[in-house]
Amino acid sequence: MGEAFAVTREPVVVVESFLEGYEIGADCFVQDGEPHVLLLRRKYVMSGRDGEVLATYASVCPAMVPPRIEEGIRATVADIARAFDLRTTPSLVQFIVSGDGARVIEFAPRLGGGLNHQQVLLRSGVDLIAAAIDSWLGRAPRLVVERASGVSASAHVYASAGHFGEIRHLETLMEEGVIDAFYPHKSRGARIGPSMSSSERAASFIVSGENGPAVLRKISEAFGRLDVVDTEGQSILRRDVYLKRL
Repeated sequence: MGEAFAVTREPVVVVESFLEGYEIGADCFVQDGEPHVLLLRRKYVMSGRDGEVLATYASVCPAMVPPRIEEGIRATVADIARAFDLRTTPSLVQFIVSGDGARVIEFAPRLGGGLNHQQVLLRSGVDLIAAAIDSWLGRAPRLVVERASGVSASAHVYASAGHFGEIRHLETLMEEGVIDAFYPHKSRGARIGPSMSSSERAASFIVSGENGPAVLRKISEAFGRLDVVDTEGQSILRRDVYLKRL
């Protein structure tokens, strides 16, 4: 508590309860006041250690949640849209799911970050960026949902502190179909800090498969063969941080 008061500009601090459970993100689009849940993603987060921030290292979709939990999520998304009179806008709602239900931890009328919009496009066929631009320009967004089969996952690549050099063996993994899409986040010489915040990720990629085990095998193979090296050619890939179980 003393540390919180030391950095606040006001003589008060807000104490929030800690919720046990797992995190679900709902990527939505509200059109003419009607909310559409396009994708439910389960986020996998590594708890902060040694003062590090909480790190999201993967997201899997569609999220496998009990039917009553999914119904509650959809009802909450609709309640938020009505309460704030959202008309035509992207909407991101994040939940913590425990045994007795789903509780909102954050919501905003915006696109999700990271690879969210790519996953929404892959899983639902809806281009959220195009829909958002249409809404801002006063045009009616085109929402035609075409659900994809199977499972997909986005995986984030972390590295030890240093100066980014390059990523090796990527082309072969993509040619073989292990990795579907790859998104580098650093250019050569860029500094990678010691924290595991999203700004320190070296890259991210998407894999897909017919089921969860197939996706896990591809992620494991990718991290076994990929490499991130610094400007001196030394490997700095964090091979211990990736999705190993669902």
